Amino acid sequence: MITITAAELQKKFGRYREAAIRQPVAITHHGRDSLVLLSAEEYARLKSCDDRKAYYAWELPDDVV
Repeated sequence: MITITAAELQKKFGRYREAAIRQPVAITHHGRDSLVLLSAEEYARLKSCDDRKAYYAWELPDDVV
């Protein structure tokens, strides 16, 4: 994974947009990881693996209660 600063992303967005298609790009802010830029294809793949569901308290299935 490539790691860059937020300022560097602003200056060279096109370069890192292309890089994010091949691998995730970590973006730091004040020396700490802040965001990760990744391709739409990778995002869709990750979302398809997410089977979590949000419930209101009164909607909780009996096996969860």
